[in-house]
Amino acid sequence: MHDAYFVFSILRALDQLDDLKSEVPLLGRPRTLDYAAAERAELAEEGRSAEEVARLLVGQLEGMPIWGHPRTQINVVPPPSIPSVIGSLLPAIYNPNLVSDDTSYGLMQTEAAVTAMASRLVGYDPAQAAGVFTFGGTGTVLYGAKLGIEKAFPDAMDNGVPEGGVILASAQSHYCRLNVAGWLGLGEKSVVEVPTHLENDIRLDALEAAAREALDGGRRIVALVATMGTTDAFGVDDLGAIADLRDRLVEDYGLDYRPHIH
Repeated sequence: MHDAYFVFSILRALDQLDDLKSEVPLLGRPRTLDYAAAERAELAEEGRSAEEVARLLVGQLEGMPIWGHPRTQINVVPPPSIPSVIGSLLPAIYNPNLVSDDTSYGLMQTEAAVTAMASRLVGYDPAQAAGVFTFGGTGTVLYGAKLGIEKAFPDAMDNGVPEGGVILASAQSHYCRLNVAGWLGLGEKSVVEVPTHLENDIRLDALEAAAREALDGGRRIVALVATMGTTDAFGVDDLGAIADLRDRLVEDYGLDYRPHIH
């Protein structure tokens, strides 16, 4: 049996969202955001009903773009599909914890299945490839750079990240490259931004020059960040050519590690 109150509460919130829709590609009417008022917010002494909370949550969405609306022109952000909404809702009800299969059970297996699917798409052997769910693109770059650190500095997990690591990335790549370098102890100054063509893909000649300059200076390449679609102009780097360059560098310099390509 369904919990009738639970189902009704969700349906009622959806009805309130529908009331905000119009021919305009926004929910309701945009209002001036008042951050000063937000900073004065205090935790209530008493809890509120689910109905009151639902109204507050719906109100927070007012002014939000409707990504699937035919008049929405903002690039990159996709409209969620019905299956993806269900996929978010169902786990939210039971709050699985992917720290172990005891606390997530079948969802842990799903992570492995998605990794295998993605591996096959890019030509990897799914029996050898591994992956984890992350918190979006920034999390993905964070994991990738961390793998790169472990390859370039095998003792980093025990002894910390030494100086001399460098990340090579397109000047059009996501700004999180700087955040990630700072978070991981490399420092933002370790990021070398490589020029791009007018089509926003990385210039391979400039990438090779930057890589050789770093290696000639005794630095170790933590990661070569390849962009597979920039946020605005959707620039796509030549991943195969970057891999070929990495292999040449390993051979030319006799590197004792293979720089990570993310």
